[in-house]
Amino acid sequence: MVDLPDGEKILRKLSVGLVQTNNGIEKDGFLKYPYSKNLQRAINYLSFFYLMNGLPIPIGIGELIEKAKTVPLGEWQLNLSDDEYQNELLLDDEGVPTELCEELAAEELDYNNPDSFQRRIFESIKNLAESSKNPDITYTQIREFLVKYPLSTQDERSDILLDVSLKSNIFKELVLDEVYQDKIPSAYYVNGMILRCELCGNLIKNQKNNLTCTNKGCEFNRLSNSKKQKKYQELNPGQEVRQAHFGVRRYMSIPGIPELKLKDDLEKIGCKVTLWPGLDLCDLFVETPSDFKISIDVKDWKYPHELAKNVNQKVMPIKELESKGFSSDLYCYVFPDIRKKENPNYKNAFKSACNPKVEAFYAKDIIAKIKEIWS
Repeated sequence: MVDLPDGEKILRKLSVGLVQTNNGIEKDGFLKYPYSKNLQRAINYLSFFYLMNGLPIPIGIGELIEKAKTVPLGEWQLNLSDDEYQNELLLDDEGVPTELCEELAAEELDYNNPDSFQRRIFESIKNLAESSKNPDITYTQIREFLVKYPLSTQDERSDILLDVSLKSNIFKELVLDEVYQDKIPSAYYVNGMILRCELCGNLIKNQKNNLTCTNKGCEFNRLSNSKKQKKYQELNPGQEVRQAHFGVRRYMSIPGIPELKLKDDLEKIGCKVTLWPGLDLCDLFVETPSDFKISIDVKDWKYPHELAKNVNQKVMPIKELESKGFSSDLYCYVFPDIRKKENPNYKNAFKSACNPKVEAFYAKDIIAKIKEIWS
C-alpha cells in the first residue's frame, strides 16, 4: 500500500484543483479548457495511487467531478486519517466546492502562501500602507473595503480612492485594478440585474429557482425564501460591477466578516478595538474598560481539525505584537457562535488538535468573559 500521507496530499491537491476550476467557471460562465493544472496533476496522482492499490482508475475530469459530487470521501479509499471527513463531499449537487473542499485547499490558496495571488495583494496593501502618513489607518481602510465590497461598482471603487490617503493612481493600479478584474457573466443575472447580498456583500445566484449567496457560510442561505427577498441589493450591470478575485474573496474578504461583527459587538459594551494591529499581526486588539487587554484572531472554519492544522502552521506572533505596543493579558482565538450550534464539540476538537496549546472562545463567551472581568 502507498504511505498514508500520500492519500491526504492527493486530496488537498484535488481540492485546490476543484476550487480553481470552479473559480474559472464563475469568471467565464462555463468550464473552459485548458483545465486547472492542479486538477490535472491531482488526477494523475490519484490514478497512480489507485493503480498501486489495485483500484479502478478514474477515466478523466468529467468522471472525477461526478465522483466529487456524489461519493463521500470515506468511499474514495484514500486511507484518510481523519474520520471527520468520511461522510463529506467535495462538490455540491451544482458542482460548487463545499466548505470542506475550500478548507482543504486553504494551505495552498490562502494569503499565508507566499506564491498565492492574494499574498501578492496583501503585500501590496502593506507596502502602500507603510508608505503613507498613517500606516495603520490606511491599512484598515483598504482591508475594510475588501471585506465590505467583494462585489463593487465603479462609484464605490472611486469613493475609496478619495477616502484613502495614498497616491490614488498607485493604489488603483496595484490593488483595485488587480483585485476587481472579473465581470459578472450574464448567466448570473436575475431579471437583468446583479444581486448583491446585504449580509456579506457577495454575489447571489439563482440556482434551481432558489436564491443562493455564493458565500456558502452566509446567513442568507439559511433564510426562508420570503425573507431572502429583503436581504439583497439589485445592481445594474451598467454600473461597471466587478467581482473581487476568488482568492481575495474567499481568503481575505469572507474571513473579515466575523472580524468586523465582533469588533462592533465589543465596542457596544464599551471596549476600544483596534482592527488588524501592527498591519495584521492579529485581527483585533481589545482594550476593556477595566484595562484588561486581549489580542484576538477570529477564525470561521467549519472543520475544527482543518483549522487547527492551519493555526499550527502560523501561530499568533506574540513577541511581534508586544514589540509593536500590543502586549496583552490574553491571546486567544474566537469563533462565531454558529460553529457551536453546528458542532457542540467544535472548540474542544480545535484545542485538542493545536500544538502548542491555545486559548479559544465562542463570540458570546468572550463577551461574557470581558463583562465578568469588568464587573
